[in-house]
Amino acid sequence: GLLCLSFAGCAAAEEKAEDQMYLYYLQQDGASIGAAPFHEDTSLADFLPENMLLQLSSQDRAPRGFQVPVSGFSVQSWSIKDTVMIINFSEEYLSLDNIRQILVRAALVHSLCQIDGIDSVLFLCRGNTLLDAEGNAIGNLSSSSYIYSSENEIGRYEKKDLHLYFANESGDKLVDARGDAYCGMLNASYNLKLRGV
Repeated sequence: GLLCLSFAGCAAAEEKAEDQMYLYYLQQDGASIGAAPFHEDTSLADFLPENMLLQLSSQDRAPRGFQVPVSGFSVQSWSIKDTVMIINFSEEYLSLDNIRQILVRAALVHSLCQIDGIDSVLFLCRGNTLLDAEGNAIGNLSSSSYIYSSENEIGRYEKKDLHLYFANESGDKLVDARGDAYCGMLNASYNLKLRGV
């Protein structure tokens, strides 16, 4: 499934350069993520994933108005297998609320999937597969796992109906869950049970 997010920040105010890499952070309000240009630490030039993870876990390196996504927990280990980066979080990650967990994963996926050779990220916690709120394995996530827009797109879109189809509880019919897209930000409930679906 796709998750709807809103992006904002330094990179949104100007066109992103094709060859520029960006780091994605949590906004101070904790409700969205934003991008800022990635300034590589030349002492770690041969270790680009490590370089990014270091910057995304050091609040003193974060641009003004942003929170690092790796905060209140740590990355215990990481590795790359084929084109998948596997990140193992400490147990404290599970104490974050569901929305913050999603935003942390989105920020890391969007940051790390820019690296040549990394197409997706698999998250673990203490070596165990991460599960969503329903108990399903989250699996590999790529940038295309998320629907997003940036602040510079606000006002470019008109209201559009969005139809998402899900299986009903018995699994024999599809249920249409409608949502609206406003001004480049999709306003669909993450937890459709809140809407009675």
